[in-house]
Amino acid sequence: MSKAPVRSGLVTSYYDKARLHPITKKVKGHYGTDYGTQEGDPIYAVSSGTIKEMSTKSGNGKYIKIDHGHKIQSQYLHLSRFRKGIEIGD
Repeated sequence: MSKAPVRSGLVTSYYDKARLHPITKKVKGHYGTDYGTQEGDPIYAVSSGTIKEMSTKSGNGKYIKIDHGHKIQSQYLHLSRFRKGIEIGD
């Protein structure tokens, strides 16, 4: 298990139920942790699991959702691309 999905990079936004949105300047909860890294750098799952979703969505961009079992899931949003060869169920 890993603490972060990137090998290098800085936290650009922490989990915060009362975060001031950087664009709208309104208080809106942020229910994740964002990491800034170089485009194209690999992203790693924080623990083994099964890919449940792989899609593109407004506000999320390209994203992957992984089920780690025991009601634990992780999501990876704002991806530049998906690695070739991975698919739902992997």
